[in-house]
Amino acid sequence: MLDFLEKGSFVASDNVVFFVTISSVIATSIVAYYFFRFYRISGIGHFLGIPAGFTFLSASHALFATGLWIENTRLSNLVTWMWLITLSYSFSLIAMSYYYRSAEFNDRTKLIRTMSYAAMPVLGLLLAIEAMSLEQWLISFKVLDEYFTGFNLVALGYIIIQCVTAIKTGGNPKSYYIPAGFILLWIAQFSILSGALFDNASTIVLSAFANLAGPTLIIYALHRSVLRRGNIAKATKT
Repeated sequence: MLDFLEKGSFVASDNVVFFVTISSVIATSIVAYYFFRFYRISGIGHFLGIPAGFTFLSASHALFATGLWIENTRLSNLVTWMWLITLSYSFSLIAMSYYYRSAEFNDRTKLIRTMSYAAMPVLGLLLAIEAMSLEQWLISFKVLDEYFTGFNLVALGYIIIQCVTAIKTGGNPKSYYIPAGFILLWIAQFSILSGALFDNASTIVLSAFANLAGPTLIIYALHRSVLRRGNIAKATKT
């Protein structure tokens, strides 16, 4: 995968990171399920982007776990590109959903948004395929990863601000677990970035656990303070 993951010190932690990442796949899938239920109950269209975002996040974790065990360089490059693009797309979807939270759309705007969302993963796939044929481009993986991770940090920062602002303006106080979960996802991305910058493979372990803890907190918030009590009116503000 990334060049700082190829250090020998990381090999001993492969199994731990793999199983924690698989757990993250399950946790983010549950979050996607809960948010989809939330969308079905509330009928608020913009919330559909959130479960879609978590679905892509779950897929990105699955790609990362798969990439840990791939020895073929060309196939590993493909999986790495798919992981990077899918991960960034997942956070972009969630951020856009929060951005359009209070906006009113006509049918044309909804169609444009839907087409844009549908085109992005296709574009990601095309970029991944293109990466397999441009060997010179693949040399700059580390630099490219830093750009992707930087984008993820900005997107997550925006999501956190939007969540906190919504709760302060009348949301359910117990929903603070939701921005707390996104903060943990931010920490996970920051750990990846610091590991890449300083060639410190141990940060990937912290990132893996943060990626699991974040969705777990969000599941707790949705189950206890939103869905279990049927408190949809307050939940729609987060």
